[in-house]
Amino acid sequence: MTHYFYGEDTYFTTANTLRSHTGEEKQAYLLGCQGPDPFESLQLAPRLHEYKRLGLKLQTDQIEECLANFKGSLAYLSDHERPTGRAYVAGYIAHFELDSRVDPFIGAWQQQLCDAGIEGLDERDARVVKAEVERDLDEMVLYTKTGKTVDSFHPVQCLEASDRIFSIVNRMYRYMLLKTYNEVTPHNLFSGAINAHRTMMRMMRSPHVTDLQSELASAFEINILHRRHSLYRAMAHRARKEATSEFDNSKHEVWINPYTGSIDEASFWDLFYETQGEVQTDLNCFLSQDFNAEKAKLITHGLDFDGKPTQESKKDEDTEAEPEKVAAE
Repeated sequence: MTHYFYGEDTYFTTANTLRSHTGEEKQAYLLGCQGPDPFESLQLAPRLHEYKRLGLKLQTDQIEECLANFKGSLAYLSDHERPTGRAYVAGYIAHFELDSRVDPFIGAWQQQLCDAGIEGLDERDARVVKAEVERDLDEMVLYTKTGKTVDSFHPVQCLEASDRIFSIVNRMYRYMLLKTYNEVTPHNLFSGAINAHRTMMRMMRSPHVTDLQSELASAFEINILHRRHSLYRAMAHRARKEATSEFDNSKHEVWINPYTGSIDEASFWDLFYETQGEVQTDLNCFLSQDFNAEKAKLITHGLDFDGKPTQESKKDEDTEAEPEKVAAE
């Protein structure tokens, strides 16, 4: 939901940059704002299950090439389809911008809580802790932006799209995945991922801790799967009427980026709004005629979706440092 409302905030500026304001293009943009996340739900799609690994690949591997090949895919759309395809990629870039800045913030909370010496909580519970933090922030964003909770706003609303949008974006992914990873994929892979993600959202809808669905899922995880904590309960949004979160860092306390070691004091809302100014710059870069994987580094800054420096950027740093090392010797 946070990505959806981030897209709502940034759409007006994006539409002006793209010079298009149709309802279909806005819908494509908001869908793009979900980034590659829906691919993580392909485990729920029996016929597409084998492609679930692409979710992690898209998040961490050859991101600049993905963006360059998304741009290349636009050439194979009709003139009437191209604005919608371009709007989708604009949203995808907006997802990257928010993810790469906020994920280190969430990672800092995850590390801090796992290392806090709380009984029954350590690094083995990192996934559940991360889910708790993200869920709490999601609830805060929803209530702040709409005054609603998941009692009246179903997260699946963030995944609305027409069959025409699916047709366009399916083809774009097929081209991009082939060119980037040499992966030949089904023609309906993207729409299949969205449908699986919708199913996941419906399964995870349990606004109240006492809901039978929540209690059964939690009991199954702990008693049958022998998990220390319920991931379902950590992920399922609560009907929480609060415009704050324990994890919003509104007091601007110091936190350490777990991936770079840099020190920061930014709050969640600082990161949420500061990154919005970058989206237009990113789009201008993407829309330039000479856009390619190398130029895409101006968008990624050598980071993946988690905000971690990629292996390629580390190699570049090592290459740049080599002449200095030789000079010193």
